[in-house]
Amino acid sequence: MKTLLALLLLPTLLFSQPLWSPSQQITSDSVDSFDHSLVEDVMQSSSGKDREIFTYVQHTGNRSEIMVMQTDRGGVTWLPTPTRITNDTIPDGSPVLAVWRLYNGKSRKMLVWKRGADDLYYSSTQDSIWTAPALLATGIYGGEKPCIANVDTNFGAVWVNRGRILFSEFRNNNWSLPTSITPPNDTMNFNPQIKYFPKPMIIWERQKISTTDREIAFTIRNDTGWAAPDTATTLGDNRNPRFLKFMNFMPLVSFESNRWEPYGVFGFSYSNNRWEILPKFMRRQLMLLSCCFLS
Repeated sequence: MKTLLALLLLPTLLFSQPLWSPSQQITSDSVDSFDHSLVEDVMQSSSGKDREIFTYVQHTGNRSEIMVMQTDRGGVTWLPTPTRITNDTIPDGSPVLAVWRLYNGKSRKMLVWKRGADDLYYSSTQDSIWTAPALLATGIYGGEKPCIANVDTNFGAVWVNRGRILFSEFRNNNWSLPTSITPPNDTMNFNPQIKYFPKPMIIWERQKISTTDREIAFTIRNDTGWAAPDTATTLGDNRNPRFLKFMNFMPLVSFESNRWEPYGVFGFSYSNNRWEILPKFMRRQLMLLSCCFLS
């Protein structure tokens, strides 16, 4: 599988380099904007280009609100007026988005964010009207650092809950009761990421027992439930794992590590129930790929 992956990506990595367009301001107000997330609206426009959906936190004085913007004309321009999802004095942050294409030509969008001390809220839309913010998790199930992904009409969310990793899935217009995918006494977990292949896989950072270094852990949900957490890489200090967006048929992960050089960007692919490090020439390209194709 590693050789096949190298052959498939070799022409792209060697002969085509993405070009960045000039920077442009897409928010028109003067208040601070931060904590943003960008996804593609997979519904094709008449021009044949995917549209972009952008969510961010708008900060004004002691208020922080969740905002959403969308491109127009096939991604050429941004709609001038953002949609305000929240509008009160409760602090909001860490918004994340996922989008699914509907067969009737519309797309369903799901937005999840942290609200207050450790509550998680969500809002969704199948057209241009977002639902009122609704509670996803609170109390013993609350947390921070949410991440969201989807396959078909199912959306899956993961987040950090007092050092544990929790998971919930949106099916039939309801979120399931949050489930811990890490043992109750394992409370040194960080930065979870989720993607469907088509079954959900979760990766995250886990602090090692005898040091402050971290390893990359993962689990996959099979027909009987979540597999026991395992490690993708343990040597060195490993941080910030991310699924690469352009690989939807197999898990391909980018992460930072000091294993080979001071915190370069490296990658592993998962096949035949094991992780394989990517060829060296591909590792040289992962920094660029990480900027362009991470989900």
